[in-house]
Amino acid sequence: MLSAYPPIRLSAQDSQFGIRGLGTPGRFETVRVRSSGGAFGPFDALSPLTEASLGDLQGLAATAMGGTSYRDVDAAAGATTSLRATRFPVMVLAGPVFGRLVLSGGFTTYLDRTWDVTLRDSLLVRGTMLPYVDELSSDGGVTDLRFAAAWRVSRRFALGAAVHVLSGSTRETAART
Repeated sequence: MLSAYPPIRLSAQDSQFGIRGLGTPGRFETVRVRSSGGAFGPFDALSPLTEASLGDLQGLAATAMGGTSYRDVDAAAGATTSLRATRFPVMVLAGPVFGRLVLSGGFTTYLDRTWDVTLRDSLLVRGTMLPYVDELSSDGGVTDLRFAAAWRVSRRFALGAAVHVLSGSTRETAART
């Protein structure tokens, strides 16, 4: 397939200005995959990327990961603010049950919609300037619940299948003082 259109950059999609969209995509990687820069994602038995790799698991295993991201934002008039977000995007429990059959269950963050924006300004009311503060916040997101199975057919061949359920909710609030 050949396309004549130039690529379109969506730089605001994963920024502090992308809060009105579906959310920020999560990281579907285990601790081992993240520490290798994502290179071994399709081959990691506990990674939710491929189901066939579950067949390599020899015993019961559980993994969980937490991640914190830090960034500085340049606001108006040269002001800078620091932002921090902490998430727990991956949890997996897996193990062999009958010979070469391995079952797995867990969750990953699919879309994160957690943010908080505070706006300060003033408004002319009956000839007097009155200051106000608007606070808009959202807490929640969409989670991918996954139930998977893999069967190691031979040393070189494995089959895997999974059922994914997208679930979640978001609580949004708006307040003016």
